[in-house]
Amino acid sequence: MMGALGTALYQLLDSSLVLKVGAWLCLPLSVAVIVMVARPRNRDERGWKIFGKAGVVAFAVFFVAVNLIAKSSGGVPMEISYVFYASTLQWLYNLVLAVWIVAVLVLRRVM
Repeated sequence: MMGALGTALYQLLDSSLVLKVGAWLCLPLSVAVIVMVARPRNRDERGWKIFGKAGVVAFAVFFVAVNLIAKSSGGVPMEISYVFYASTLQWLYNLVLAVWIVAVLVLRRVM
């Protein structure tokens, strides 16, 4: 049975407003990633190395998040609405983009 936190999270993600906010947040995050990759100064060996390491960090966060989502929803028979499913995927995508951007910025300072 879902706990109070699970029910609250489900109701939050089942909101079309949350889906729309996630979709609008996706635009600047995607543009930021495209701009970071397209800048000429980032296309050298150092830039690609930073992008690769940031990609590994973002993939690790994606892997953990997907497993947490699967574990939290496993074994609970329930109808999943389109809005909940789309919102969950949208926010997961936003999380991965945000982690990649932050990792690039941090690695740029460290390396």
